[in-house]
Amino acid sequence: ISKNINGTKRYSVSLFGGGSGSSKKAKTKFLDGPVIGRKTLKISGMHCEHCANTVTNALNGLDGITAKVNLKDNSAEVSYDREIDLADLKNAVKNAGYEVTSIS
Repeated sequence: ISKNINGTKRYSVSLFGGGSGSSKKAKTKFLDGPVIGRKTLKISGMHCEHCANTVTNALNGLDGITAKVNLKDNSAEVSYDREIDLADLKNAVKNAGYEVTSIS
C-alpha cells in the first residue's frame, strides 16, 4: 500500500494489535522506499497477543523494515526496503525475550 505524505511516497504494511500489559499496541510502520524483499522468521516462546506485539514492536524498531507477526503460526513476515543483516533481526527478537528458530 502506498501513501503520499507531504509529497513523498511512503510504503506500508498493515499490522494487527491487541494484547495487554506494558507492551504497546502494534502500529503501522511506513518504509522510506518500495519493498525489495521479505523474510519469514519462525519464533519460539510467543503465547498471546502481548507476546506478538512485543515481537512486532522490537522488529519495527529496526530501520528499513516492517514486521507482521502471526501468533497462530509463531512467525513474523519482515518486509524491507534496503539490505538487512539477519543477525539484527535475530538480536531484536532475542532482546525482546523470544528466539528465532529459522529464517526463510
